[in-house]
Amino acid sequence: MPVPDLEIIVGTYEEFLLGYKTVKKEDSGCLVESFADHAHRASIRSVCANGKFMASGSADETIHLYDMKARMESGMLVHHNGTVNCLSFSPNGSHLLSGADDGSISVVRTGSWQLEKVFAKAHKGEAVTSLSVHPSGKLALSVGCDATLRTWNLVKGRQAYATNLGKNRTGKGRAVSCLLWSASGSMYVVAVGAEVYVYDVHTAGIIYTVQLAKKVTCVCFCEDTELAIGDDGGTLSFHSICEKKQLNTLVAHEHRIKCVSSISIKEDNFVASASSDGQIKLWNYKNGKVNEVCCANSNCRITCLVILQASKSRQGNKHAAQGVTQTCNGAGGEEEDLESKRLRKDGGHSESVNKVLVNRAKKSCSLDVTCTRGQKWLVEDV
Repeated sequence: MPVPDLEIIVGTYEEFLLGYKTVKKEDSGCLVESFADHAHRASIRSVCANGKFMASGSADETIHLYDMKARMESGMLVHHNGTVNCLSFSPNGSHLLSGADDGSISVVRTGSWQLEKVFAKAHKGEAVTSLSVHPSGKLALSVGCDATLRTWNLVKGRQAYATNLGKNRTGKGRAVSCLLWSASGSMYVVAVGAEVYVYDVHTAGIIYTVQLAKKVTCVCFCEDTELAIGDDGGTLSFHSICEKKQLNTLVAHEHRIKCVSSISIKEDNFVASASSDGQIKLWNYKNGKVNEVCCANSNCRITCLVILQASKSRQGNKHAAQGVTQTCNGAGGEEEDLESKRLRKDGGHSESVNKVLVNRAKKSCSLDVTCTRGQKWLVEDV
């Protein structure tokens, strides 16, 4: 089975942003830790990437920005006054949209990182929980605690439509766990409870409904008309919207699946899934068949995930090498335990950082890394 050149980035309750790269090892693949960042001061709630930029939002009310080519942190946005629940780049990467507990949706231009638009009370002041930008970049969908699905005209900078999602048996608004556009923009998905609804843009009606036994926690498009759905029971199921049927299902994790993300490389589709116990798995999906490619354990409680093609740039390594002190205890070798290569920021780790990152470095050879001031990451050579 081919091992793709991918990088999986996860956010955790323990405030860490962790990266894992796929590496070919003998006849199979494995995931090795590529970076660890502890810039946030509360649990990370959302992460997204587009091209050279990546962003992470947290309960500390900040958004941290990263340059994926230079492999370093670019800056921080602090315009929200509540937990940043959702982030989404525009398809061309020109803007970053964010929604937070303060009830606002903001639009920031990438590069200059100037705040260009704020919908202060996007959902009547209620928390914004999820948003997704249309592939054209002209529309966006958002949901909040007011149980309303809202469509935003990003060209004119105003709301276009609002749809009431109804109430549950307790009389409260129905909580939406997932919201996303298809790659073509011809349909969008809304997940509520144990149900997933697929809407057609042209008819504005539901064209397919998935009913699961467990609560839906995450959804992604594997292909334009095929869905991967994760649930509370650790089950990962695949569905065809055109054929209106389930294609495959498997118990992917022992615990609740927290997030899934997919990417297509040539004719292959890859799906990354992560569970609440810290396990990360990469799957190869084709013609309804699913095969596990590789897996890793982060030893953290994962909250969000994004998968992207690994950058071939080594600028981060070159910059870090200028101010890096390395110590190696014991004999090394070709298998010098890539997982033990980790980041130490500003001269040291806290006890909690060491517990998470150092407990995987128990082999004879370890590499301690001290970065120069302002250098956030060190990425190992793989």
